Amino acid sequence: MKFNKFVPAIISAVLLTGCFEKSANEHYQQAQAHLAAQNDDTAIIEFKNAVSKAPENAQYRYALGEAYFYTGAFAQAEKELKKALELGYNRTEASNYLVQLSYYNYNFANVIKSFSDAPTPTNRYFSAIIDLQENKSNAAIEKFSELSKSPTEWQRLSKAYIALSNQDYNRALHLVNEELQAHPNKLAALALKPQILLLQQANLKAADAMAILSQQYSQHLPFKMQSAAAYINAQQIDKAEKITKKLFSQYNSHPYINFLHSQVSIANKDFINAKQLSEYAIQNRIDNSTARLIAGYSNYQLGKYEQAYEHLKALDGQLAPDHFANKLLVDLQLRLGYQTEALATLETLTTSEQADSQLLSTASLHMLRTGNRAEAESLLASAMEVSDNTSDELTRQGILMLQMENFEQGTATLEKALSLTPELEVAERGLASAYLAQDKLEKAQGIALRWQQSDTPEQKAQGWLLQSAINQQANKPELAKKALERVLEIDKNNIAALFQLGVVAHKADEFAQAYDNYTRVVQHNDQHLGALQALLTLSKQQQYQRKVTDFLRQQYDKDNSSALIAIHYAYAHALQSKFDESVAILERTRRINLSDNQQLAVIDGVLGDVYLKSNKTDKAIFYYKSSLESAANRQIEQKLLKVYELNGDFQQALSFVNDKIASDPNILGFQLLKVYYQSVLGLIVDKPILEKLHSETNINSNWLYHKTLGNIALQSKEFAKASEHFSNSFELFPSESNLFALVQATAASGQHQDVIKRLDKSKWLKNSQPLNLALANAYLATNQHKQAYDTYLYINEKFNPNYLVLNNLAYLALQQGDSSHALELAQKAYELAPNNPGVIDTLASALSANGKKMQALEYFDKALEAAPDSAEIKINKAEALMDLKFRDEARELLNSLINLTPQQQHKVNQLLN
Repeated sequence: MKFNKFVPAIISAVLLTGCFEKSANEHYQQAQAHLAAQNDDTAIIEFKNAVSKAPENAQYRYALGEAYFYTGAFAQAEKELKKALELGYNRTEASNYLVQLSYYNYNFANVIKSFSDAPTPTNRYFSAIIDLQENKSNAAIEKFSELSKSPTEWQRLSKAYIALSNQDYNRALHLVNEELQAHPNKLAALALKPQILLLQQANLKAADAMAILSQQYSQHLPFKMQSAAAYINAQQIDKAEKITKKLFSQYNSHPYINFLHSQVSIANKDFINAKQLSEYAIQNRIDNSTARLIAGYSNYQLGKYEQAYEHLKALDGQLAPDHFANKLLVDLQLRLGYQTEALATLETLTTSEQADSQLLSTASLHMLRTGNRAEAESLLASAMEVSDNTSDELTRQGILMLQMENFEQGTATLEKALSLTPELEVAERGLASAYLAQDKLEKAQGIALRWQQSDTPEQKAQGWLLQSAINQQANKPELAKKALERVLEIDKNNIAALFQLGVVAHKADEFAQAYDNYTRVVQHNDQHLGALQALLTLSKQQQYQRKVTDFLRQQYDKDNSSALIAIHYAYAHALQSKFDESVAILERTRRINLSDNQQLAVIDGVLGDVYLKSNKTDKAIFYYKSSLESAANRQIEQKLLKVYELNGDFQQALSFVNDKIASDPNILGFQLLKVYYQSVLGLIVDKPILEKLHSETNINSNWLYHKTLGNIALQSKEFAKASEHFSNSFELFPSESNLFALVQATAASGQHQDVIKRLDKSKWLKNSQPLNLALANAYLATNQHKQAYDTYLYINEKFNPNYLVLNNLAYLALQQGDSSHALELAQKAYELAPNNPGVIDTLASALSANGKKMQALEYFDKALEAAPDSAEIKINKAEALMDLKFRDEARELLNSLINLTPQQQHKVNQLLN
């Protein structure tokens, strides 16, 4: 047999392995050597090898459990120590570790049971700590006192706790340090030290002590998290970030680690990450005030105001009155239109003396912008009450007074601010505006000259800009232009001067110069709203329509993410009725800005405008609503209501207003709109609101208030009273709709000649079907048949077919003896309104006049089916019966008539005789 040459080598290798393989005891001894050299990980490997060789050896199990304990691998330690106990290891030694493991794994019930079963020093010590945590301080001190009297391993730490109970923090720390000097790795001492340092307000030292604990017991995750929290508390964000970044990379779904990392992110102003991390923590039960504050503030910084508000609102009643978040909450409430809530928060802050002048002034300005002048004035008064009257506060108040058109007091306040701080530019600019507003040009001139003599180019340029404004107000356009040119000599790219020169040129119809200036402004600052809007105005000139659109396209191509450029580019298309192109640009811009609620609100508002301009009112309503969902905006609210009115959908308008009042019942404008819409719909108006409106000081100068009262009077058939209110409404706000309401009421009161006087020379008459119809009806009522016929004819030729117009033209043609034309007109009216009894009656009369008597009778009967009590139709039918010699039937019909007007009775008498 052939012997394989490799076999001896294999046998040799097997024999050698068997001879030199380490025994369990050798692994154990090497593990002990590694422990002595502080090579913990290697020691654990050797202990595990020993256990695998001798799994029933209690000593090896105990040693492995102990090694796991000092690395912080508490779960593995507990498993091995329990196994050691099962194998007969010394109960006291193993139990000392197990009770500590129960405590640091938060299994307090097991600690208490262990103490109850065996009151060893270790069990007593940890039971005492639990007593402290459960506010059982007497029981805890009793246990610590007993331990402090006997020389056990817990004597010094028990004395430390007694020192803490006496607030002797230095002695407590000294005792812990002594313990650590004797036992550097003792877990209980390492854990107690940072707590004592925190009580001493030594936050950084506490964080460093916690770091030592987490490094020694590196496998215990809670210690790492506590170390990060300690550095955050000590405001050592760089050190905290090193820990949280590593933790997050390993445990990115751990809620508390997300929470810790969110605190680091917010400190680093990384608002996107701070928002995501804090919201994840909140969703996963780490819902505390800090997480809510981080989520709220991050969303605020990212412009997600509704989300920010929801987070901060969750802290209602939890924050101290002086917490910054209360002021942030007011800001959000004002931004989102929650005015009632904002006022309530402000009242709470004012009561607790935490509402400063700046906050109240800011709230006042917001109320003013949203039309709540009464609250604006009240808040300004409050701001002045708590003001320290510093120059900054006085400036803020003075400018606010100017915006309220309280020029005299505003001017005096700004002058006082300047007397305190003469170099305060904001106050002086406000004062210059105040002087211009009051036409105090000499005083404004004084400021302009002072600025012009400044050594700084910026101030000098401001002086000539002010000079230009003064010259324009003094109606000196050439001097104004020269002043602006002086600005450009100082600063050739001065945006304000370039823009104003464009405006001056535009007013003088120097379109080329205006275009050049506006485009230069946009090229320097593509967010200059005034220049962009001026370009759109210029594009209404036929020769500049293409140029403006091309220029905006170039700007758009440079940066299609700029919402402002995209919006104006889209508007340029809409002005040319290129609505599809306009919508396409806006939809593209909308997709880019989906994450930005503020931009989205603006874009959706413009989409609403474009759809409204293209007469797609349903789409306009959709986008106006979408805009309001992204951000509150009073102008968009007004546009939405206007579309509802245009659609005649006053019920939807009323529902919207009711919702606004429910969220903020103090806005007078919405209360007025509510009773107005109720009056239009013929509903009973809200009397408490009406009474409140009556009591308002300036309500009689509000046109909508008078229109509402006019509608109410009209419903009650108080036509003279309605006319008076509608007249007031029209005088206060001359408009086509207000004029129509007035002439309707005037006609209803029988004052037809007054209607004619009102309408005959009205600027709206030419292009208004309702006004022309009212005028024609007035002519008809006053028997001015030729003027009535001509006006109805104008309406019929200029506007869409209207059955009333055709019907009245047919009637007048009959009066003029033109029966064939009357029949033609009556048939057209009947096609438009085949069920209208008046129209059917006119057609029957026209048929009768054209000799079609029997056919006429059929239509008279049809008219009477629709209006069986109409005396007018019965008289006309009786006349047709008479013509057909059906006199008995005609007489019977005429004799049945009652409650006739004098004119009708006269006609009946003629037919009967």
